[in-house]
Amino acid sequence: MEGLVGLLERTAALMPQFQSLVVAICYVIGLICAVNSLRGFAAVGDRSQASTGWSQAGWHGPAFLLIIAISFVSLSSVISAFLMSFFGMDQTYAASEVFAYAPELLKPVNNEMGTRVVIAVVRIFQFVGLIAFARGIYVANMSAIYPYRGMVAKGLTHMIGGVLLMNLPAVLQKLQEHLLGN
Repeated sequence: MEGLVGLLERTAALMPQFQSLVVAICYVIGLICAVNSLRGFAAVGDRSQASTGWSQAGWHGPAFLLIIAISFVSLSSVISAFLMSFFGMDQTYAASEVFAYAPELLKPVNNEMGTRVVIAVVRIFQFVGLIAFARGIYVANMSAIYPYRGMVAKGLTHMIGGVLLMNLPAVLQKLQEHLLGN
């Protein structure tokens, strides 16, 4: 069991670097989306530029792409807005605080090995939540290209799930309050 715990802890120790990488990738994607949005606005302005594509779709496609670009570039602010909406706070709880917020719910794993495993798993889940949130923004972006496929709903589902995973200690606290009445 010590091997699995060590593997989980080493993987969790890599999460801050991976989070920085994901944020940098989101920033670059945001810049690319902004450039494509400006190209789309130019194509809409000059309808003789192309017979299909942005010029025929109207201004709503490039406008939505610009909103998505702003969301990618200011990812931390968008995440803070979602956290404020759901939890009334603008930052997530640290993974090491999970036992402070849901002590009764996590009582069965409240030993040394269990604590190490739960903290490592929560850190990994928080990273998965960041990826899910970024993917949700990207999927919502697809609604500008494929407007009738329900992409906004799928994107919002990923964003909400990502926010819940990023603040897993608070979710466990709410779950404990509802299940155990504490």
